[in-house]
Amino acid sequence: MQNLSSHKHFILTGFQELGELRPVLFVPFFLMFIVALLANSLLVYVVISQRSLHQPMSILIAGMACVDLCLPVFFVPNMLLSFLFDWKGISLIGCLVQMHFIHFFGSFQSTFLVWMALDRYFAICTPLCYHELMSLQRFLKFIIPLAVRNMLLITLFVSLAGKLSFCRNVMNHCFCEHMALVELACGSTNINNLVGLITVFLIPVFDFLFIAASYIVIFSSLLRSSTTSVKGLHTCITHAIVITLSLTVALIAFLSYRIKNGLPAAARVFFSTMYLLFPSCFNPIIYGIRTTEIRQHMQKTLTHWRHFKTRMEPLKENVSSHKHFIFSGFSELGTMKSLVSIPFLILFMVSLFANSLLIYVVISQRSLHSPMYILIACMASVDMSLPLLLIPNLLLNVLFNLRGISLNACLVQMFLIHMLGAYQSALLVWMALDRYFAICRPLSYHELMSLPRFLKFVIPLLIRDVILVSVVVILAGTLSFCFKNVINHCFCEHMALVELACGSTTINSLVGLLGVFLITMVDFICISISYIIIFRSVLRSGKANAKALHTCITHIIVMVISLTLVLTAFLSYRMKNSLPNTGRVLVSIMYLFLPSCINPIVYGVRTTEIRQHILKTLSFCLSLKTERSIGFTEDTDKVNEQARSRQSQRLCLTFTPPD
Repeated sequence: MQNLSSHKHFILTGFQELGELRPVLFVPFFLMFIVALLANSLLVYVVISQRSLHQPMSILIAGMACVDLCLPVFFVPNMLLSFLFDWKGISLIGCLVQMHFIHFFGSFQSTFLVWMALDRYFAICTPLCYHELMSLQRFLKFIIPLAVRNMLLITLFVSLAGKLSFCRNVMNHCFCEHMALVELACGSTNINNLVGLITVFLIPVFDFLFIAASYIVIFSSLLRSSTTSVKGLHTCITHAIVITLSLTVALIAFLSYRIKNGLPAAARVFFSTMYLLFPSCFNPIIYGIRTTEIRQHMQKTLTHWRHFKTRMEPLKENVSSHKHFIFSGFSELGTMKSLVSIPFLILFMVSLFANSLLIYVVISQRSLHSPMYILIACMASVDMSLPLLLIPNLLLNVLFNLRGISLNACLVQMFLIHMLGAYQSALLVWMALDRYFAICRPLSYHELMSLPRFLKFVIPLLIRDVILVSVVVILAGTLSFCFKNVINHCFCEHMALVELACGSTTINSLVGLLGVFLITMVDFICISISYIIIFRSVLRSGKANAKALHTCITHIIVMVISLTLVLTAFLSYRMKNSLPNTGRVLVSIMYLFLPSCINPIVYGVRTTEIRQHILKTLSFCLSLKTERSIGFTEDTDKVNEQARSRQSQRLCLTFTPPD
């Protein structure tokens, strides 16, 4: 093992046999992905929004829908990018993380079916004790052991896979599946195979046996009864269909890797992919069609959305929706309001000067044309753009009382501000990746940070930010503002505008929370994981210890400041009664504005190369100014001396005596 270099980067070659037809796979997988997201989101929304569905069985169905919603997110986007752009690389750590999440959520598909079988057993066989047995405290006895079982077994076989040495790095799959990775190992994989078989037996096989035993008891009880027979059979058959589909696809995928010579590679990849994606598409459809209460509420919800514009027409005829709004931020200060302009103007000038200087230094100095400094310059560009969208309008408001804005201009401002704010978070993720590659994989750093390779990390986050921010802004634009047109803010912030709507804003609030989670929280988790791995690597090393820690701490300071302000601003709108309006407005402005002032200062002070070039640039500017002033003085003295000499010559010519 010591003489063999183990691969740390892998290439996914799933469906490679299709050649030029491989990009065509984008269409069916993309359609299935959209169906899974829409169907499961609709199912979860219906169960949450309808109080009549707040029962154990419906909640378990919604839990299954959450699992079916999360599973495709971990592997389908990567597959689609691979089909379109031929992006096939993944690191070992990224592979293990993806493997853990895929198998962990996949195991809960089986576990939820066990809990559903228990629910049906209690409802049909012990109906008088149903509510007592399905109370949260009692039902946790069945939830916790299975959840712990899944966590331990999945973590165990993923950890064992991570300890292997890999002599090959070409994985015949579209995502990191356990057996597909283990096949690449150059040592013995008997333990991995054994643990994999034990996991298969203790999770899907054990769950299937338990479910089968439960439904045998249920059916035997139903056959003895005559009153609840039809309804009970209908309910159980729905779950039996889901169980049959899930376990059939899971067993086919499992056997496809045990029968290596009997199936082509593309077929194995297809079965393994369908084992995860197929249930996510069809489970919500089956529950939506066969469960009467859910089907009725789904139809009502879809009908409500379909006829939303039609039903809003009479309201718009009687009540006019405001198209012009007035900012009332800091209005509680009265005559002292104009004093607010002083600190904001100073901070605005600091932000523009510091970020402009940082961008100029990175662009002008060729020694700083490396990925880390380019990312810092991009952060400075965002930090310079944000105040330009925010502060001039604020200054006009507090100084000249110019407070009006149209709805379209408000939505445009909202989109640009939240988009740039999202890019601040994304840039911190890219910086964390840069540090991870530089410290943990220094030999492959330039290859991994090349533009074509790094675009794999850039484009998904850009698309995420554009889609989420666009959805938030579009939903806000569809609201009717019938009651008030006074925004308690100094700019068009999402929640400040949504508060003025006269209809239901539940969807806007949910999408806003989803945006915060998928952007801020997901980025924070990715950054935290990156720096945990980095610090582990640094602590094992002695040479690069001080420099690496200094570099990482700079980014951590910026990250902590940014995320603290984001969460503070987010919570300020969820705790309406605890903060005055002026406090909420100030916190919301500072969340956008303060990082624009602090970030360039932090990078300029703590990053040695940037600090040195900034000092050289400032010294050069000062010396140039001094030379120009000295040169101007000398030129003036020369001009005066020449003028005096010409004047004396004229006098001499005037008084020269004749011959």
